[in-house]
Amino acid sequence: MKPFNTLTNQELIDLTPEHIKAHLNYICAEEGLPLEVKEPVRPESLHTETNLVLTSVPAVIVDREVGDLIMDILNNHQQYSHKYNTQVYNLLSVDDTYNIAKAGLVAGITSEKAAQNEAGNYALKKRWEEYNAEKEIYDEAATKRSEKIATIHDQISSARGLLRNQERMLAEWSKYLELANNDRGVAEKFFVERYSQSEFTDVVMSVQEDVDEERQQ
Repeated sequence: MKPFNTLTNQELIDLTPEHIKAHLNYICAEEGLPLEVKEPVRPESLHTETNLVLTSVPAVIVDREVGDLIMDILNNHQQYSHKYNTQVYNLLSVDDTYNIAKAGLVAGITSEKAAQNEAGNYALKKRWEEYNAEKEIYDEAATKRSEKIATIHDQISSARGLLRNQERMLAEWSKYLELANNDRGVAEKFFVERYSQSEFTDVVMSVQEDVDEERQQ
């Protein structure tokens, strides 16, 4: 495979996606960049689960079932969560008749729940530390690789633009030749007046030399 910086404009335009990837990997290998970059998997969020704690009992008349439930919670210093016991939560939250809270509820966290969260978060914190380190390496590698991809595509785009300009110049050169009755000297004056002597040499003469060489063969 020819080095990318030695490719002609036509060779740049003819590159397939597979060729471009191969050249990209070659450039990355030369500069010590990874050939593939995979984004690390983001860990789950840290555990911050709370309890719903019974804090007060309003002075309202409740039925025996609810009263016994409240007394049982108070006597046993029990916490409860609607996440795990929807029936209990619904019984204590709002009175169906008067729309009054039967018991005060507050989102809180007990020492037991805090300990559970901490135990569950220990491994997660380590994983987050690993993830952040991996993500930093990934971001740097992905940025550098993206810069190389952009450079390759910029050069291919530039090559397309140059060839389009050359085709336009050659088309006008043909018209100048026709206008000058195939007198190259006169046609050259027309061309140089429109463009420049260097463009005539680089574009027209290079192509004309190839054409003349093919005719001689």
